[in-house]
Amino acid sequence: MKKHKLSCVSAFLALLALCGSCSESDGPGNLEPTLWMDAPTAMTRTTAVLHGHVARTAHSDLPSLTFRVSEDKMATADGTAGGIQQTFTSPVLTVEGDSVSWMVSGLTAGRRYTCVLQGRHGEAELQSNAVSFATLPNSRPALTAPVLLSCGPTSAILAYTVTDTGGEAVTATGVYCVNGATGQTTTLTVDPDSAVQHRARLCAGPLSQNTSYRFVAFAENSVGRTESAPLAFTTGSTVMLNAPGDLSLLMSSDLYSHTRLAFSGKMNGDDLRCLRRMMGRDEDGTPTAGQLTDVDLTEVTIVAGGGSYGSGRYAVADVVG
Repeated sequence: MKKHKLSCVSAFLALLALCGSCSESDGPGNLEPTLWMDAPTAMTRTTAVLHGHVARTAHSDLPSLTFRVSEDKMATADGTAGGIQQTFTSPVLTVEGDSVSWMVSGLTAGRRYTCVLQGRHGEAELQSNAVSFATLPNSRPALTAPVLLSCGPTSAILAYTVTDTGGEAVTATGVYCVNGATGQTTTLTVDPDSAVQHRARLCAGPLSQNTSYRFVAFAENSVGRTESAPLAFTTGSTVMLNAPGDLSLLMSSDLYSHTRLAFSGKMNGDDLRCLRRMMGRDEDGTPTAGQLTDVDLTEVTIVAGGGSYGSGRYAVADVVG
């Protein structure tokens, strides 16, 4: 009996010794890292920022991590079928602390997506909780109110910018010109492609002299039409040039109808050449139909630039003649 008790004690001690010989790395370090995701942020029509985290024990290796994004089967934000299903996988992510993030691009507007953080740790496949989000839907275009660049007694040069197409092709854009005295509305249009790629610029005329007008820019796509805040303007008797070189465009509708005009703003060689034509002679000295005889240039600043205005003469800053 005594011998049997000694054998049991020896066996128990051996078991304790075996447990004690296990290294720290053979214990908690064998636990797999845990992945989880927060809600995506900064959603636009085509992008979203994904956020994930990894929790690992002190001695476990960091897994290689990627995000996977899949379009939901019922993909549109209103729950209707979304067509071809999209999937996106990020490059292998760089972990900062315990966090990773990635901006996914190329998404489709108005669609729902599900994303997970996934990784590999040795032979183990890891995956986080799944989170869902929706991209913003396409919308009507956005644009600025028109601004007045230059104006004359019967015309005005306006500019505006289409700041956002709304995710759809702009099919029509321009400016409504409303006569304050009669209420008559004239629609001036601009090529949509040029208006989206550049600042839209147009000349409104002929207008009535000494009359109030209201100008409203508009842009339209398949979602709808947007109208800007109005610009109020009253025609007068002075030609005001904010941008040198605009006189020919500004006066195109009534280049030869004035006998008396005052000018203000900046004029270059192109403007002086146009002024000569308005006064009865072109740059070569050939007679024109111009009948302007009384010209006030008191508020004009001559600037360099533009072409010759006659006999090889070119505009020189602050020089008249």
